[in-house]
Amino acid sequence: GVIEFDGAAFFRRNRPGPRVDLPARRRGVGYVMQDYALFPHMTVLENVMFPLRGAPDREARALALLERVSVAHLAHERPGSLSGGQQQRVVIARALAANGGLLLLDEPFAALDGPIRERLQADLRTLQRELRLVMILVTHRLEDAFALGDRIAVLRAGRLEQVGPIEDVVRRPATRGVAEIMGIRNLLRAHRILDLPGARRWAELGARLPRYRIAPTGELAEWATPAGPLDQTDRHTHRHASHLFPFWYEGDPAFADPTLRAAAVRAIRARLAWWRSAASDEMAFGLVQLGLAAANLGLATEAATTLELMATRYWRPTLVSTHNRGALFNTDICGGFPAVVAAMLLRSREGRCDLLPALPPAWPEGEARGLCGRGGVLVDHLEWTPTRMRARLRARHTTRVRIGLPDGATRVVTLDPDQAVDVTAPLTLHQ
Repeated sequence: GVIEFDGAAFFRRNRPGPRVDLPARRRGVGYVMQDYALFPHMTVLENVMFPLRGAPDREARALALLERVSVAHLAHERPGSLSGGQQQRVVIARALAANGGLLLLDEPFAALDGPIRERLQADLRTLQRELRLVMILVTHRLEDAFALGDRIAVLRAGRLEQVGPIEDVVRRPATRGVAEIMGIRNLLRAHRILDLPGARRWAELGARLPRYRIAPTGELAEWATPAGPLDQTDRHTHRHASHLFPFWYEGDPAFADPTLRAAAVRAIRARLAWWRSAASDEMAFGLVQLGLAAANLGLATEAATTLELMATRYWRPTLVSTHNRGALFNTDICGGFPAVVAAMLLRSREGRCDLLPALPPAWPEGEARGLCGRGGVLVDHLEWTPTRMRARLRARHTTRVRIGLPDGATRVVTLDPDQAVDVTAPLTLHQ
């Protein structure tokens, strides 16, 4: 085979032309590892200078790279004194020192929490544009691929199943395996498990569905098309929130796109502003819909606000629940209220469970029992303090599940019906 970049061969064997096997140190390829792999006995500056050995101006070049990734003030610290996000920035600076125009990133955000991950992704996009870098990112997270990638290659069981622009792969998966990775699961999975014909039909139908739209004001649009026989104007002053359906259950992988995700957040906040006003009144279950969507997106404060509005406006002193404020007996929110609480404590999809995804500062400690996740996952007991979280999990059948922790880390565990697994993690409540 042959490996080439920008016209230069790194490796060539059994192909026309001379045999090439260039040592890794001479390829000029930057490599960002998941576990940092910084030299603990060296300072930050010395780590970045290491690939530049032999260069007469290597200290100045290393300092310039540290400045570019916003950690020059840590130049004389040792890696052990840095946070995870700071260490990863040093790793990126060291990789850029290779100065070859190609950056390989192996799960670079796996150990980072959400806000740090998003800032680092934005900075990498800026570096990519300014330095005209080619970046190859290896990841299991669609969110990372959307944030950094222009094209995506889907590998499954060691085989390359599809390559193309990200939107094309999401909208037109070439195989059932790609469709599953992209999140088009339910009907396809049911047909596969039950050995029924027709899976291709559902994949084709999914590919023909209209795309999500963003309204001119920046929110996720309510209507599938901007015009029609009725005046299809987006407005937030009503009870329904059916355009937030993707966030009530497993979630839609399309919202790994940060632009669509930001539009959904804007829609939730705009709708919630109306619910807070005196004008809002009818159908308390609209608040449930809003709270479920907020919890799925990790909007802890917004989800907690929906609970507060339900509790203070839609229950009489006799604990009778109502449809409108203080009127029309209705039991919808008797199930909806705890459903929002559960969604704030556990978010799940097939093969993945996130613990405390939308924990508000107003809940500094607590516990819950008997939470159910998708795929037969059971959280027998979940408890937390301001600094620590502990969960006990099992499953209705033996299964491997990736557990998302509040600090942004993940852990893969095998769950079964008979033996519970304890998971602990540090916890920081943000005010």
